[in-house]
Amino acid sequence: MLTWLLTVGVWAAPGATLVDPTPSHSGPAVLVVQTPGFTVSAMQPLLDALQDRDWDPLLLTFDCSGQDLEAYSVAITEALSTMPAGTPVVAHGLGATAALKGGTAERYVLLAPVVAMQPQALTTELAERKVPDAVDLSRRFDWRGLSAVEVLLGKAELGCIPGAVLREAQGWAKGQPVPLDLASIDVPVWIGISGVDNLSTAEATIPASRALPQRTLVRLGLGRLDPADLDHAQLLTDPVATHAAAASLGRP
Repeated sequence: MLTWLLTVGVWAAPGATLVDPTPSHSGPAVLVVQTPGFTVSAMQPLLDALQDRDWDPLLLTFDCSGQDLEAYSVAITEALSTMPAGTPVVAHGLGATAALKGGTAERYVLLAPVVAMQPQALTTELAERKVPDAVDLSRRFDWRGLSAVEVLLGKAELGCIPGAVLREAQGWAKGQPVPLDLASIDVPVWIGISGVDNLSTAEATIPASRALPQRTLVRLGLGRLDPADLDHAQLLTDPVATHAAAASLGRP
């Protein structure tokens, strides 16, 4: 059962809450950022992997009240300010993008961060669709007879994502740069990617992330003799990905 520790009402970031999923567990804290559009339950495998390495994961959760990535970033920065110095940040997907946008952590562990976007048929078409204030990703959105969400993300426990975040991503799909100053983030950044992720593609992520001065990039999947390649959702939920992320932190 989640124990509510801190609400964002005292921050300048409405709609965010820091929770302790393992209140009986002791160990150094690590800040885990909920991925926009993914449920809290979808984060559980990553939390478990971190706990198995003797870390105490605190999860920064978000509601769907219209935040953009700047609001996510502000909440991450404010949450870090309440935690011990040197607390690592662990994040996935657009949550990792928001974490890097703040750039205030002393160490990052990121799975499938969206640091650049390569134009492709699906994202190009989705970029032209009108986006409401909130979108339920658990619904089916057809694209050429397929589920657009499954093609882009894979299968996972999905939920609401603010329309403002999606509209930002639409801009990137049209060729606008992801607004990150990666060269200024001169702290250790571990990145796990996969060759079959259709959102954080290897073709876009590998060259863009070279701007990070202290980047370590691992391509998870068959090329590393893992059992399978991983899609975007599996880079959050599959044991190969979660244990690789936790192992990159080591044991405290």
